[in-house]
Amino acid sequence: MFYVLCLIEYMNNYLAKVIELLRISNGESKIISFLSSFRKNNNKKSKLDKNLYLFQVPMDPYFLMISKIIITEENYNKKNIIGSWPYYIKPNKQRFFFFQIFHFIKNKLFFFFLKKKWSKIYSSINVNQIYDFSRLSFKSIFFAIKNIKKYQKIKKSDILNLKIDGILIGDLIYDTYIRYRCVPTLDYSDFFLKYIIFKSLIVFYNIEDFLKNNKNIKSYFSSYASYINHGLVIRVLLKHGVDVYILPKEYHQNFCEKLTIKKKYGSFKNYNDLYKKLKKNKNKKRIIKIAEKNLKSRFDGKFDKGLSYMKKNFYKPSVKDDFPFKGVMFLHDYYDAPKEAGLKIFNDFYDWTEFSINIIQNNNLDIALKPHPNSKPESIEFNEYLIKKYPKINFIDKDFNNNIIFNSKNFKTGISAFGSVLYELIYFNKSPLYLGNNLIEPLKIIETPHTKNEYKQLLINYDKIRINEQHKKDMLGLYYYYLNYDESFLKCKIAKKIDLKSLDCQNLSSIKTILNRLKKFN
Repeated sequence: MFYVLCLIEYMNNYLAKVIELLRISNGESKIISFLSSFRKNNNKKSKLDKNLYLFQVPMDPYFLMISKIIITEENYNKKNIIGSWPYYIKPNKQRFFFFQIFHFIKNKLFFFFLKKKWSKIYSSINVNQIYDFSRLSFKSIFFAIKNIKKYQKIKKSDILNLKIDGILIGDLIYDTYIRYRCVPTLDYSDFFLKYIIFKSLIVFYNIEDFLKNNKNIKSYFSSYASYINHGLVIRVLLKHGVDVYILPKEYHQNFCEKLTIKKKYGSFKNYNDLYKKLKKNKNKKRIIKIAEKNLKSRFDGKFDKGLSYMKKNFYKPSVKDDFPFKGVMFLHDYYDAPKEAGLKIFNDFYDWTEFSINIIQNNNLDIALKPHPNSKPESIEFNEYLIKKYPKINFIDKDFNNNIIFNSKNFKTGISAFGSVLYELIYFNKSPLYLGNNLIEPLKIIETPHTKNEYKQLLINYDKIRINEQHKKDMLGLYYYYLNYDESFLKCKIAKKIDLKSLDCQNLSSIKTILNRLKKFN
């Protein structure tokens, strides 16, 4: 009887959460009401515009609001705006086959109602027609079945090179599999991988078919460029000459990035360009002072824009100096998109982690491992598996105060593939070891490794990496530009003036604040 009552309580709680997600919240209602009336009659310049503008419609109030701002500032005709529903692949963990089928059907129903809800929300900015490029039809299924034969005998080493009609999709498939299968590395025999490829063919066919009937698509606006859910549409449209933009919402990203065939992701600023601007700046001392003050507040436990993507500020003031290790490897969340992040010499973050662990063990290196504080539940579970698998390796709790590490006299070097911890290390006069594109790479503290053997030698000799005072000054200057220099292709003036990136979509007070600021431009 006790277990039956527990099950009933669990189901009631689950249903309550589902209903909460499917209903329009108070905050969403306020946004809808305001955006429906915002500059309602401001379309005088765009009445003769025959171009069509395609906007992704993610379940994200930030993207909803910045889309409205762009539609307003660019004077797009409200009749020429089309929506694109982006949820092609949905999470499906490895379970017994029956439960996977059940989960698949449950997701289908859940997202069916979510689409109805968000279609209503996006209608407030005149996105009244929404396409789902993953929809099934006789022609799209026939196309997918006909072409999937090419991928039946696929090898793990070939997946990253997969193309459809000359468009590279292998990296998108790899990242999508890891993220939505909730596993740390690829299992090329898994049917879910074949499903992602099959779904990609469906989406590809539908986009091509859509473009045949809508030859005047001028621009496409997306929230991200990663995974099949976002990146596939982008790459097909780019091939057809459509202007493509992404609208990231983190402070360290531009408000609006224009993508090209070569620049397929675009969620990162060009750090080398920032470094060139810093070197030409005649007022370096002022911006270095500002940056140093901002970073100091972070390590005092205060809010910092550079960490707006974190769930919480995990820095606490500390004067302790009892940290025993010389080096720390700061792990990434295994389910982030490794290929979008720029991981090249390793397949994924799990591959990098295990390779590094073996080097640490075989060479008795005084290096501990610290999981990412933003780790998803699946990552936490996998780290627990690694702890059991490698009992001789020292693991630090993910919530351990980094200030204790950074302020330790014993600690010398931090290792991260690309993380923000790399520039933090320099602030504390500690040495960094990294794999690729990151804020401090232009400083040339080390030669970025291009092979696993080069990385191995750097890791073995981690305590020989040195930084100097100039590195610290340049890092602070770069950090200032990183947060404050915007290279947006479109001006996004209103979004900047109201500080739209400070919007906390879960906080009704934050939503009211942004809407009050936006009123001034009505």
